[in-house]
Amino acid sequence: MKYLLDALEQKVKTDPLWRDRFNPEQVGLIGHSLGGYTVLTLGGAQLNFNQINKECSTPEPNVSSFNVSKILQCRFSSLDVNNINLSDRRVKAVLALNPLGGSTLLGKEGIQNIKIPLAIFASGDDLFTPAVPEQFFPFVWSASPHKYLVTFPKGTHFSFLERSDRGVLVVPETVLGEKPEYTHPYATALSLAFFQTYLNNRPEFANYLTNNYVQAIANPKFPASLTTNFSETQLLQSLGDNP
Repeated sequence: MKYLLDALEQKVKTDPLWRDRFNPEQVGLIGHSLGGYTVLTLGGAQLNFNQINKECSTPEPNVSSFNVSKILQCRFSSLDVNNINLSDRRVKAVLALNPLGGSTLLGKEGIQNIKIPLAIFASGDDLFTPAVPEQFFPFVWSASPHKYLVTFPKGTHFSFLERSDRGVLVVPETVLGEKPEYTHPYATALSLAFFQTYLNNRPEFANYLTNNYVQAIANPKFPASLTTNFSETQLLQSLGDNP
């Protein structure tokens, strides 16, 4: 991603046609799953090797019982690096769909470094990156003053991906979830409003980053909700971890 941004930055400097098309100092990123981890780190989240070693000290079959993504995350435990910074100053807003990394790779210490506008999509039926450890906790941990959690109770890990018969992995329809015509309008509408607000400095688009708007466009086949002020204390209480 950094290499690509460097190349685009050079293109803007040398090609007049690009100067009005792309602002290399005002970049927004969208990523899904492992790509969600990518945009979180480019947006400021830091790899947390204390967290990685703590979470991965249990053998993988046990670690992955309720969170399949930990199998992948725990592979980072073999890396011998310290104080690695993957963020990029040009990235000014990120949208992560079903991201992984919050429970293990980043943890609270790593996620707290996200200070830029952040939007996270979480799916209730995600078997690969479960919503609570991988999206809910990262949302409440982020220090961003502008953050949004959009939850889809009937969503799966594949709800916002394009469907194709040419993929190397054949995924059963029951795991894929609802068809794109029910799911993609949310991603289109909310990503447009999010990036117009925080990249193009058009605050009027923030009116669409509300739960009222989400309910207005909601499809009964694929309900959704949006929150901006859910705290860690409230999350822990809802999980029964606090009185």
